Amino acid sequence: MGRARGLLWALAALLGCVGLLTLAPIAAAATGSISGTVIEAAAPKHAISDIDVDVYEAGGEFVGLAVTSVTGAYTVGDLGPGSYRVKFTPAFESMLNFLPQYWNDESSFADATPVVIAGEGEAKTGIDAELLEGGTIAGKVTNADAQPVEGAEVDLFTGANELEGFAGEVRTDANGEYSVVGLATETYRVEITPPFGANLVPQFYANEPSFAEATPVAVEVKKRTEVNVTLQVGGQISGRVTNAVTHNPVAGVFVFASNAAGFGLFTGFAVTNGKGEYTIPGLANGSYNLEFSSEIEGSTEYISQSDNGVSVTQGSTTSGVNIALVPQAPNNTSSPVASGTPAVGQTLSCSNGSWSGISTISYAYKWLRDGSAIEGATGSSYVVQSADQGHGVACEVTATNSKGHSSATSNALSVPAPPPPPPPVPAIALPTTKVIVTGNSARVPITCSTAAPCSGTIELIRQTVVKHRNRHRTVTRIVTTVFGQASFALAAGHSGLFVVHLNRVGKHKLDATKHHRLSILLVVSVHGGKTVKTTALLMQAAVKRK
Repeated sequence: MGRARGLLWALAALLGCVGLLTLAPIAAAATGSISGTVIEAAAPKHAISDIDVDVYEAGGEFVGLAVTSVTGAYTVGDLGPGSYRVKFTPAFESMLNFLPQYWNDESSFADATPVVIAGEGEAKTGIDAELLEGGTIAGKVTNADAQPVEGAEVDLFTGANELEGFAGEVRTDANGEYSVVGLATETYRVEITPPFGANLVPQFYANEPSFAEATPVAVEVKKRTEVNVTLQVGGQISGRVTNAVTHNPVAGVFVFASNAAGFGLFTGFAVTNGKGEYTIPGLANGSYNLEFSSEIEGSTEYISQSDNGVSVTQGSTTSGVNIALVPQAPNNTSSPVASGTPAVGQTLSCSNGSWSGISTISYAYKWLRDGSAIEGATGSSYVVQSADQGHGVACEVTATNSKGHSSATSNALSVPAPPPPPPPVPAIALPTTKVIVTGNSARVPITCSTAAPCSGTIELIRQTVVKHRNRHRTVTRIVTTVFGQASFALAAGHSGLFVVHLNRVGKHKLDATKHHRLSILLVVSVHGGKTVKTTALLMQAAVKRK
C-alpha cells in the first residue's frame, strides 16, 4: 500500500489490537466446535490446504481460526452455544488462486448462512466449502532504464477511494515481476509504490498521480490480466534538522512530504541521520508541504513544525530545506527584566520574559543579591532591604510545563551604598571656672572629649556697659576688652592646662581690682566644633608668706 496510507493503516491496526486486548472479555471455557473440508469447485475437486477458516459471531466479532490441512480438513474449537458465520480465505502467503467465500457459498457476511451451535459441547460437522478459481493481475515493474525494480509494492483497490475496497497486495521479485491472485470479476485500480529509499515516483496505473485518475483494470475469474509498469525518476528534497536552542543536529526526526495539490496524491518521508540530515526521494513534479516530527521516548521532545510550498522537479534535488526544531520543554527567548527604583523601601518588579515550549507554562520567582538567593524573596515583586545597599539585586524566573523546566536571570539593579557617617565632632569641657594667674600668665584647664582630637583658641575677655549722652538721649553700648589669647591642642579623651599670657590691659585691670579678682568671659573656640563661653573668675595666685 502507499507510503503515507501504509503508516496510517499500521497505526490503526496497532490501536485496534490494543483495543481487542483491552476490551475483550474473559470467556468461560467452551467445548463446541465447527469442522469441515475445503476442496476445489472444479473437477477433479482436489483438497485445498492453507485455507484460513475464520469464525465470527452474528455481530461480526471474531472468535476463532483454523487452517486447512493437506486433506483440506479443519476444526475450529472452543465455541459456546450461539450463531456463527464462517469465512474461507486463501492464506495470504500461499498465493492460492481461489476466491474467498462464506458458508454456504456466499460472497458477503450479510448473506452467509448461519451455523448454529445449540448446546454446550456440540460439534457442528460438514461445514464444507468448494472454492472457485479467481482471476489474476500480473506483470513486471521496471525503471526508466528498463531495469527490473525489486521490492516494489503493488496494491489493488475496488472501492471509491484508497481507503476502501482494498483487494490485494504483493511485492515484486528480483526480476521485477509480481502476481496478484484470487480476484473476483471486478474492475480494479492498481497502485505501484517503489521500495523505500528508491528515487522513483509512485504511480497509479497507468502513470497517473492519483486514485481518481487511475486507469481501471477489468479482471475476470479464471483469467490473467497483464499490467506492466515503468516507474519514472523522482525529485528529491534534502536538508538538515537542528535544535533551535543548542543548534546541535537532531537525529531520528520523521520528515513527511505531502503534495500540496491535495489528499490522495503521493507522499514521501525520511528520517534524519546522526548529523540531522535527511533526503526524501521519489517525488513527482509539484509543490510539497513538509512536516517535521520527533517524539522519541527518553530523548528531547520537540514541537512539530511545517515548511510549506517546497518546489520539486523530477530528476533534481531541492536542497537546503533546513529546520530548527523547538523543544517542547520551556526555553528562554527573551530575558526577564527587573525594574523599579533600587532604593531601600522601594518595590521592584520582575517580568517573566519570553519563553518557547508547549502550553501551559507556569512561572516561579527567586530574588538574588549579588547572585545569591535572598531568603523568603519568592514573589514577582520585592521590597528593597537595607542589606541590599551597595549590592546588585536581580530576579530569576523558572518556567515549567509538562515536559520540563528552565531558568533565566534578569538584569541586576544596583542599590546605592549608604552615605558614609559624618566625621566625629570635637568637643571640649571646662572643668573649672577659676582662671589662676601667676605673674603675667593665666592657666586655663581644658578637657577634650573622646570623639575626636580638639584644637582651637582661648580668649580671656571682659565686657562692660558704657553709657553717654548724645544731645537729648542716652546711648548704651557694650565694650569688649581682650585680656589675652592663646591656642590649644589636645588628643581625644585627654586634658591639659594651657597658659594664656595677659596683655598690658589685662594685667593692669587685674592689678587694679580689690583682692586681685576680676569676673571675665572665658571663650574657647574649637575647630570643627562648638565654641564654649562661660563666665570665669580671673584671680591672682596667692603669695606664700615666709
